[in-house]
Amino acid sequence: MITHRQKQFAIIAFAILFLFIVTYNIHQDVRIRHPPENTVHLDYSHDALKQYFPDTMSPASSSSTEVFESVESKLQALIQAGVLEGPPGNAAQADEVAAIIEANLVAATTASTTESSTTELPMTTSSEEGDSAAEEPASESSSTSSASYAVISQMTYETTAPKPLDYKYSRALVIARTSREDIGWIDMVFGNDPLLQKAIYTVDKPIEPYILPANKGHEVMAYLTFIIDFYDNLPEVNIFLHAHDLAWHNNELLDMSSAEMLKHLNLRKVIRDGYVNLRCHRWPSCPDHLFPVAKNQSDWQVPEEAVFADAWQELLPFEQVPEVVSQPCCGQFAVSRERIRMLPKAQYKHFRRWLMYTILEDRLSGRVWEYIYQYIWLGEPQFCPKEHICYCDLYGICFGGETEYEDYYGKKTQIDILNGMSGQQTEQGGNETWPVDYKALLEQAKQGLDDERRSAFLRGSDPYNRALEVGRPFQPGDGF
Repeated sequence: MITHRQKQFAIIAFAILFLFIVTYNIHQDVRIRHPPENTVHLDYSHDALKQYFPDTMSPASSSSTEVFESVESKLQALIQAGVLEGPPGNAAQADEVAAIIEANLVAATTASTTESSTTELPMTTSSEEGDSAAEEPASESSSTSSASYAVISQMTYETTAPKPLDYKYSRALVIARTSREDIGWIDMVFGNDPLLQKAIYTVDKPIEPYILPANKGHEVMAYLTFIIDFYDNLPEVNIFLHAHDLAWHNNELLDMSSAEMLKHLNLRKVIRDGYVNLRCHRWPSCPDHLFPVAKNQSDWQVPEEAVFADAWQELLPFEQVPEVVSQPCCGQFAVSRERIRMLPKAQYKHFRRWLMYTILEDRLSGRVWEYIYQYIWLGEPQFCPKEHICYCDLYGICFGGETEYEDYYGKKTQIDILNGMSGQQTEQGGNETWPVDYKALLEQAKQGLDDERRSAFLRGSDPYNRALEVGRPFQPGDGF
């Protein structure tokens, strides 16, 4: 006779089996609905890998055995992660991912004889390059082309001199949204600016030419798709932003408004540095936010930390996982055309392919990317500018120095305290016949703070003051 407890166990076992089957089918369905691009087959078996090693550096030699084994293990890790498929016979499905792996293999094995930060090599691919639109699978008669992959750790990032003061930069504003989200604020800021490309990706009602291959990874899919689709025709400054105007992660001194951020954004700063994070406040992710190797923080507090190292190795297979990763949250930034093009289009295709096939939830894959951008465009795992420098150099709000900026925020803290007590009329030391008028004190303090902020805007309108506060050499005629 079956007991009640046995029935419970049977129900639980059936439920687990059912969930496993559903999860497996969903995963397979995703892969079917998003077929791989430029499908070709390359052999990554142990013996086949040897052909990629230069004659002077055989994988059998003691000097290269470690490199060879490392490459082989990373290939297997990519196959297991689903970025590459490994059917019987070790024939791995590959497109630009294969090119990246091959390129880095060559780069890794020839590092002692070259200083180049990019490597070119032949790969088999379809003659149609293709971007976000559906692409034809490669046939057996696929042509041979070359692909290069930027090894970021070997690259040199330099500042770029801005154009003359009267020069007007072309820009793109890249935004991912749903049809329910109001983006009317964009037209209020820019109107019909002929130098602005409004690249609005509406995920549930797409409009040509802004169509996504899949709705995954939150805003990251739109960001990468824009770069891939317009790689050869990028504007000079590319701004990547969320759809909402008001958000907690925007800048307090600009009224938490995306519109205000764009009105005051110093485009010459973007051109000069190549990449800027649009958030000035360090909290909550600067400094020392992620410890991908140690993984010493709780999952509920920083959930992306537990998966970051694996994601890093899949996205950047031959870059060492950093000990610490930080930059201000939350995936809003501006990048120059030249900085984007320091990485080849094939590399961005690899990034997007990872996003399409990763088994990570969207909230995790998106948060992983929040701390990847500064590395691929600055070469820095940690990018945490001082807040007063960010406000001054990027938005022209200059208090005169770090001390003055902190003094301003100290006064603001006192105002927040008064604001919480504004309904009270007495305090310790006061009484009903001699009350403390918190409302009057609050109005006086707010007026003083507003005056300081207006002075900071006025000070920041002078490029000399900005250079002085940031500590940058200044020459007459410098417009940044």
